[in-house]
Amino acid sequence: MANPLHLHRAIDRSSSEVFFWKAEDRERWLTEPHLHEQGQLISLDSGTASMEVSSATWLLLPGRVGWIPPHERHSMISNGSISGWSLYLPAEQAAVLPNRPLIFVRTGLVEHIVARIAQLRQSKTNPEAVGRLLAVLADEMITFSADTSYLPLPHDPRLQRLVEAFTQNPAAEHDLDHWAKEIGMSKRSLTRSFQTQTGMSFGQWIQKFRILSATEKLAAGDDVTSVALTCGYSSVSAFIRTFHLNTGTTPAKYRRMALDEARVISKRAAIRSDYTAENDL
Repeated sequence: MANPLHLHRAIDRSSSEVFFWKAEDRERWLTEPHLHEQGQLISLDSGTASMEVSSATWLLLPGRVGWIPPHERHSMISNGSISGWSLYLPAEQAAVLPNRPLIFVRTGLVEHIVARIAQLRQSKTNPEAVGRLLAVLADEMITFSADTSYLPLPHDPRLQRLVEAFTQNPAAEHDLDHWAKEIGMSKRSLTRSFQTQTGMSFGQWIQKFRILSATEKLAAGDDVTSVALTCGYSSVSAFIRTFHLNTGTTPAKYRRMALDEARVISKRAAIRSDYTAENDL
């Protein structure tokens, strides 16, 4: 991955153009608070990262996209190794997107829109085509930006260490007494502070993290049993019951619908690419 300072200089030099950057790093990634003239879409394929904007601190998970409007101060720190991408949009084009930071689900349609914009950037195609794609993206962002798509993070460094330790091993079976001792807080103080800073108990936060992680893994095609164990559920039946309670469907049905959607969108994208290639001849 590029040095953050060098990367930001390259972005600033391209403020009037679409800038796409794909990243993979085995080291910890840290960017100090900064801002861009452009709007930024950022998504992870693997790993997790803490994102801080003026209004909140979020945990960015694979399968989600963070949106940072132009001139919004932000920072990010990865929890270990990460891979993913960022798409920077000139302020004029970003104007069609929401004017507040948010996190939304990276649907199959979102993935193809981003890939198409990156392709158009390379071919120097009329920016009107990018504008039409962004109008569709704006609808996806609003539709899939419900509170269920992101996790708030505590601002206390001790609680942040707790979150990082848990997210790197969600299958670990530790109680609150263990976590309190690990971060040097009393159990009562941990419970009260976590609730105050995130709006939910640590137990509720864990459940939400596991559900979000499970949806990402199921959409990627992982089988139900492996997802249940990886995400820290005591049994497959417990996973199915909890997943249904939180999403209204079973893991198997969610996996099937997500994979079906991905196949349909991929097929449509292939048809559009063939059509475009024929017209370019």
